[in-house]
Amino acid sequence: MPINFHGFYYLKQVSGFKTLILTSKMLFLGPLVSAIENATNRKATVIGKPSKFIFDVIAKANPPFNLERTLMIGDRLDVDIVFGNSCGLKTLFVESGNDKKEVVEEIVAKINEGDEELKNMLPTYTVPHIGDIFKVLSNKM
Repeated sequence: MPINFHGFYYLKQVSGFKTLILTSKMLFLGPLVSAIENATNRKATVIGKPSKFIFDVIAKANPPFNLERTLMIGDRLDVDIVFGNSCGLKTLFVESGNDKKEVVEEIVAKINEGDEELKNMLPTYTVPHIGDIFKVLSNKM
């Protein structure tokens, strides 16, 4: 969710794969974070998805954590699915949310053209709507 401050939206885009357009008055948070990093001579720690930081905290606080029985559900390939894959989880992509089926097809086409870096954006399972999760749970897990 972007931060709105005095009519300006502050955004930090995790992946360059998509373009975000909200309003004509938009500032990206990336340059602001970079300025603070340079001024303090310290590197910012990303704790949100797709960083593994928050997953490590959750797993450590809830031992034993069974990766085989954990499913990351999301509608954003560049954040939710990358997060789940990076953490060693099975992933479920819901097509009715933010990203659509066509984005998965575009990623597959780019991987087939040799762009291996996008493999982490491919989900384990895909469903058209969140209500279809029960089909995945009963058949796959």
